[in-house]
Amino acid sequence: MASINRQSYLKDIQAARKQLERISETQASSPLEPGHWAPKQILGHLIDSAANNHQRFVRAQEVEFLDFPSYNQTHWVEAAGYKNIEWPVLVALWANYNLLLANIIAHIPEQKLGVICTAYWNKPPRDRLRLDELIDGYFEHLNHHVDQLLALVKN
Repeated sequence: MASINRQSYLKDIQAARKQLERISETQASSPLEPGHWAPKQILGHLIDSAANNHQRFVRAQEVEFLDFPSYNQTHWVEAAGYKNIEWPVLVALWANYNLLLANIIAHIPEQKLGVICTAYWNKPPRDRLRLDELIDGYFEHLNHHVDQLLALVKN
């Protein structure tokens, strides 16, 4: 399996969900800094990341090499209109999608974790990563943004 502990991850998602639910609609709709995304857009970005990585995690198991297209995160966030969706809906979608990903990751055969995947974020250069490295990178990215959001609860 990838280097995540599934049970710990499930607990972390549930704990983060409870904390994120404490953020008010007003807080969720206000940019963290002028000219930056609001929490709704950050969480939407994490939903988009989950959707793209869902595809990567499953498709990499079907092939010996995965060349997956990039996605323009700004376009995805704008196209989805996350700023117009109620905060509790976004929190539930994000949490439930990550519970699905935990289940998918738990069922990846060990021999498939070495499949090489190309990926790039917004623009080249493309990174060549093993599937297990891609999974680890997904969680690093997820934790970075969740920490940003949870700082609102602590303030």
